[in-house]
Amino acid sequence: MKRKPSSMESPGKGEIKAWLALGRPANLPTIWSNCLAGWILGGDRHVGALLATALGATCLYFGGVCLNDALDADHDRAQRPERPIPSGRIQAATAWRVGLGLLAFGFTLLALLGPPTVWFAILLLFFILLYDLAHRRTQLAPLVMGACRAGLYLVAASAAAEGVQGLAVWSAFALGAYVAGVGFFAEGEARDRAAELPHWPWLPLLAPILLALTANRGPYFDYALTLSLLMALWLLPLFAWQRRRPGGNPAFLIAGLHAGIALADALAAAEAGGLFLLAFLALFALTLLGQRFLPSV
Repeated sequence: MKRKPSSMESPGKGEIKAWLALGRPANLPTIWSNCLAGWILGGDRHVGALLATALGATCLYFGGVCLNDALDADHDRAQRPERPIPSGRIQAATAWRVGLGLLAFGFTLLALLGPPTVWFAILLLFFILLYDLAHRRTQLAPLVMGACRAGLYLVAASAAAEGVQGLAVWSAFALGAYVAGVGFFAEGEARDRAAELPHWPWLPLLAPILLALTANRGPYFDYALTLSLLMALWLLPLFAWQRRRPGGNPAFLIAGLHAGIALADALAAAEAGGLFLLAFLALFALTLLGQRFLPSV
């Protein structure tokens, strides 16, 4: 006899949807692409270190967004009452416990990779907590967001064979500039959804292209030039879309720029060549696919 679906099953599905909305998993492939780029810049070789870094970074990401929503509960009750905590689908205390637990577990995984990684993991954890605590209190919060992604490059590089080298540091700055630019667009949209977004944040978005064309020489320059053209082909339509945008919610622009993080990572690791390029393009495509079916903001 076939069992009829029970009404008791629906809360479970609702809880899963609530945690997906809280965790914003569509952004996760860009976390993995950050780890891959940092690992390549650090000399790669140790695949186990890459996997451990990606798992630790995943836990830090989810832990950070859980704390972010827990700290934003009062703001969201007024501005975004549909969010999981103000709507009552997830308790703030539960978000606190899960967030702190994931941060602790993620940091422990990274700390096991060795003394150099410990210090960069501490720095990364500091920036995550600083962003969660301060992003509603200052308009400079996007700079801290950029520092989180830059710190992830340094963590991944420190766990690789050669550790943190000069190009890894410069690439971290370039990625941080790109992410900060995206963050300034997002902050502008959050403050006034009806206002036109500024154009100046497009300047830091060019940092990965400028660094790749400057740092790569010889045969690697061709990779850098090809990837730069690919990224330009992705950014230019978004720029044109913003210029002719009559108003409204620019979530399309922000989501597109966020997906471009994977292309910025490919530029940073241009010297790695073809197979790694395919991996970055796959993560870029996975981000776009995730944005269609999973929450990202």
